[in-house]
Amino acid sequence: MNLENIVSFHPLMPLSSIPKVISDSDIGIALLSGNDEYSQHALNVKLFEFLSMGLPSIATRTKSIEYYLDEGAVMLSEPNDPNDVARCIRELYMDPMKRNELIKKGLDFINKNNSETEMNNYLRIIDKLMH
Repeated sequence: MNLENIVSFHPLMPLSSIPKVISDSDIGIALLSGNDEYSQHALNVKLFEFLSMGLPSIATRTKSIEYYLDEGAVMLSEPNDPNDVARCIRELYMDPMKRNELIKKGLDFINKNNSETEMNNYLRIIDKLMH
């Protein structure tokens, strides 16, 4: 397909080098295959890693993703539709303002929904229940 100059496949690499590879990326793509009940309720952890590293990201439109994230924080692609994934990639390539909006809203989501915040919420609930 003559994509050798723009698409790279890396050999197996140590886990410790993955954050650098992600931070050097232009976008994050976290897709789930299938449209069954499991796929509709699964969450792709890689998506949240992309968002926390400030990558504009594409994810599969599922019930779980739509529950937690709106389309302003992540670009949604229809399940099992490579043409729709290609559409999302093209749109992000052509629209730097859209990429910046996704970065901002993705980081906003991560800042509000991270393990430290959630642990504090959990501890407040436990404290309230004990008093």
